[in-house]
Formats: sequence, structure tokens, C-alpha cells
Amino acid sequence: MLFQSDYWLASNYAEKLETIRQFLDMDAGIKTIVIIDRNLTDDTKGIIETLKADCALPQTVHLVIGTTTNHYASDEPDSHTKTIHLRTALDAETIQLMREEMPILALFL
Repeated sequence: MLFQSDYWLASNYAEKLETIRQFLDMDAGIKTIVIIDRNLTDDTKGIIETLKADCALPQTVHLVIGTTTNHYASDEPDSHTKTIHLRTALDAETIQLMREEMPILALFL
């Protein structure tokens, strides 16, 4: 059984930005987040690109959308890596990923 006690919910761009910032600012032990975005908007990719442009990426970020992975390297020499999985639904494949990775869950509406 998959147990997920906490999740983040974001319904507009500002909330999505805050969710991603909070995830990136968490300690190095929390490495993965799964974002369920039914519309698979470009908001997540845009937010990460904006943070990168503003030099606000404290670590390297891997954004995984389906089978495509975008890498955003940090300018910090001793940075760690965080992974964001962007999914359209909480399907069997996503549940399996969550079982294996034990990520934070975010729902983008």
C-alpha cells in the first residue's frame, strides 16, 4: 500500500513557483518530487528556467517529463541534485515511481 500523508496543492503560477522553491530549498536528503499536472502546462519548465536565469538554483535539477529529461546545472560548485517528475495523472506507472522513490507529491491544478 502506498502511503502519502502530505502533499502540496497549487492552483496558480505563484503557488506553483512557491512549491518548486520550497522543494529546492529543502535539505539535501529530500531529492525527489512528483508533480501531477493534468494539463501538463509549461509552468514547471518555465519556473525552473526563470530560477536558473535569476541564479536562484541552489542545486542541479533534473526535470523528467515522460521519457525526456532536462538538466539544469547549478552555478554552485558543491551542489547536489534534485529531480522533478512531471506527470499528467496518478496512474500505475506514477504509483510505481512513488513506491520506488518515496518522493514528495504536488498537485498542480
